[in-house]
Parts: sequence; structure tokens; C-alpha cells
Amino acid sequence: MGKVDADSDVILHDPSKPMLLRNTVCAYCGVQLTASNATKEHVVGRKFVPTGKLDKRWNLILRTCSPCNTRKSELEDDIAAISMQPDVFGKYPVTDDALVTSAKRKAEGSMSRKTKKPVKDSQAQLTVSGQMMAGLVANFSFTGSPQIDDHRIFELARYHLMAFFFLITYNKDTERGWWWPGEFLPFLHSRRSDWGNASWKGFMQTVSTWDMRMQAATAEDFFRCSIRRHPQAECWSWALEWNKQHRIAGFLGDRSTAQSIVDSLPQEHVTTVFEEQGRSLRFRQDAPLAETEDILFA
Repeated sequence: MGKVDADSDVILHDPSKPMLLRNTVCAYCGVQLTASNATKEHVVGRKFVPTGKLDKRWNLILRTCSPCNTRKSELEDDIAAISMQPDVFGKYPVTDDALVTSAKRKAEGSMSRKTKKPVKDSQAQLTVSGQMMAGLVANFSFTGSPQIDDHRIFELARYHLMAFFFLITYNKDTERGWWWPGEFLPFLHSRRSDWGNASWKGFMQTVSTWDMRMQAATAEDFFRCSIRRHPQAECWSWALEWNKQHRIAGFLGDRSTAQSIVDSLPQEHVTTVFEEQGRSLRFRQDAPLAETEDILFA
């Protein structure tokens, strides 16, 4: 998919100013840009984080074609709203007036693509009944925060990763960057309450020694990104954090290397409540992450 400079330098930039690329091809799809199809793209959308959090803060601004810009904006709409919502008990990840105000406004104005309803009316509902033992049938009802389809989460994450990889391979003389060779391999995503599960801890510990290629934090940490390179293979790890509530992680490049790492990670403990023909109920408790153990963006 392109040439990658394996020895590119770490990029440092003024945290109060945006970085502007004058690229001649779309950073997302590679189409040649013209006066009729080029648009200015804020990689961290100003409406994707709470209002005002990007004022006088770093951002990556580059050029993309109009269809890619439109698609990314459509993904950002309900994902931003849902990622700002409190947990099922009404608790926000941090005490912040701008977050609460933006979350409430977006819950009213954004439509969940999953439920086709406003985000405020899109709480997850699940009712399951099953036979626990002879003569005993139990009903279970669950209510959760609004959910985002996996494919939408990973599609938006891919846009973010393409932009940042384009940045770290950008050549000012040719006015273009590149995309990773190989595949986009998303692995994990979860809300804050489950950042300490075995898979997340294993992922963090495994990639923490890899060569750091990009660490970005902006909008008062309401947006964070990390890209690291495997010490031998053509494989990169990546992680994103959206609105201090949702984390996504995975790999870029060689699938076999990524798969061997995933296979080596510890397995989650799952409890089976009942299992019958074509029906079952299993659950796993969320595992919060202690601040002292959080090395994902260290």
C-alpha cells in the first residue's frame, strides 16, 4: 500500500497550534485532489469532543476528498454522542461541565445508527429466559448504555489511524504520506469500566516495549492516540481513546505477527448461567483499570 520509512523521527509539535499538511492526494483513499473535490479535514473533529476542548489545542489538519470527509463526519455524529454518555448508573468518567453539557445536547440531537432513535432513547435492552434446572425457568433483564456497532467503531478508528500514519510518513517535498503495508486488524474496544480486563492488560504489557512512533493527546485528553512498531516484524500496534470513555486497539501490517500476539494473551474468565439447544447465557464482569496500571499511553 505504500512505502514506510522505518526510521522516521518522532514528531514533536507545539501543543497549542494545529499541524497543517498540504497533501496532494486524499489521506484516506489516495485519490488525486483537485479544486473541485478537495476539502479541509480536522482529524479530531471539533464536535467529536466536548465543546471548547479543542480551542488553542493541537490538531492535525490535512486535505481529503469530499466523499471521505463526508463519511467520516457521518461516523463521528452518533459515535461522539454515545462515547460521551454516562454509564448505566449515570456516572461520567470525569467531572467536567463541558462534557456533561455536550453529552446531554448530543443525546437529544444525534440519532443512533443502531436503534434509529435519538441517542437519549437508545439504551441497550436485553431479556433472556432459560431453564436453570429441572422445573426452574429464570428470566433475566439487562439495561445498558447506548451501544455502537463494532463495524462503525472500527471504521472510524481506521480513518484516525490512516491520518496519523499519513502524518508520520509525510514527505514535505512530495507533499504526500503513505499507508501501512498489510492489513488493518482491530482487536479490542470497550468502555472505561472494562479497561482492566485480561486482554487489555496483556495488550498493554506486550506493546509497551515496542518502538513508539506516535503519541498524541489533545482536547484536554478527550482524544488520545498511540502507534508503536514491533521490534522485528512489519507490524504496528495502535490504540485510541475517545472522550475518556471508550478505548479501541489493534494492529497494522502483518496478520500472522498480530495473530500470534493475540493468541498469546490471557483468556477472559466467563461464567455460564445456562446452556441449552440454540440458547445460552454467559457473562463476564467488567474489570476497572487502576490508574497505576494504566500504561497504554505512557
